[in-house]
Amino acid sequence: NNDGTDLVLSTDNNVHIRNNGTEEAIKAIANGAVELYFDNEKMFQTNSDGAEFFDSDNNFNLYFTCNGTRRGYLFVDSTGGGKMAFMDSQNHPMLEATKNGAVNLYHDNVKMLETNNSGAVTYGIHQITGAEGGDAQLYIYADEGDDAADKWRIKAQASDNTLRIQDIPDNGSWDDKLVFNNNGGAELYYDNNKVFETIAAGLKVSRTTAGSSYIEMVTSGGVAGYLYGQGNNEIHLMDREGHQFFKGIKDGAAELYWDNSKKLETTSGGINVT
Repeated sequence: NNDGTDLVLSTDNNVHIRNNGTEEAIKAIANGAVELYFDNEKMFQTNSDGAEFFDSDNNFNLYFTCNGTRRGYLFVDSTGGGKMAFMDSQNHPMLEATKNGAVNLYHDNVKMLETNNSGAVTYGIHQITGAEGGDAQLYIYADEGDDAADKWRIKAQASDNTLRIQDIPDNGSWDDKLVFNNNGGAELYYDNNKVFETIAAGLKVSRTTAGSSYIEMVTSGGVAGYLYGQGNNEIHLMDREGHQFFKGIKDGAAELYWDNSKKLETTSGGINVT
C-alpha cells in the first residue's frame, strides 16, 4: 500500500500486517493465535487458554483507560522473584503481590495490611459493623479451629449493648468469659458463671452457684490467705490453710482466733475471753 502497510500471506499460511515491508504489526497464525506488535516487538498473543502479554524489559504495564483518561494499570516486575501490583493513575499502589512473599493492601498510598509467613499484620483503625439491630462479631480460631477448645469470639451484642469475650467449650452454646456493660461494670466469669464484677462503689465478688465465696490473696511467696463469705451473714479472714483469724456474724458476734482457736468473742452483754 502507499502508506507503507502490507498485508502478507506467508508460505506457512500465516497472515501478516507489516509496516514498511518488514516491521510486524499484526500476525494471524494458522493455529488460531493472533499476535499484536509494537515497534516490531510482540506485545500480545491469544492462545487456547486466553491471552498473554509480553514485554522485553524488566517491567510490564497494562493500562486501563476510560473516555480518554488513564485510570490505573497492572504493573508486573520480573526482577526480585516477580512482583505484581495494581496502581492508580498517580502511580500509587493499591495492591501488591510478591511471588512466594507478601501481599500488601493500601489506602490512599498508605499500606494498611500485609501478609507474612505467620499470618497478617494490619495498620490503623479497623471496624466491624453489624447489620441494623444485629451483633458485630469477630471469630478467633487457633490450631485450624478443629477442636472446640480452639474457638473464641469477641461479640458486640446489640440487644443489651455489651461487649463479650466468649468460648465454646463443648461445641454447643457460647459461654461468657468477660463482659463489658455500656456505661456500667466489667464482669469476669468462670465456667459461664459470674464470679467478679466492678460496681459504682468498687468491686463485687459473686458465687451464685454455691453457698460461699472467697477472695484468695497471693504474693510472690505463695498463697497468703483468704477473705471468705459464708451464706449471707458471715465473713471470715483465714490463713492459707483455712485457719481462722477472724469471724464476723451479721447482727451477732465478732470472733478473734489464735492458731485457729477462738480466744475472744463479742456478745450482747460484752466480751468473752477464753
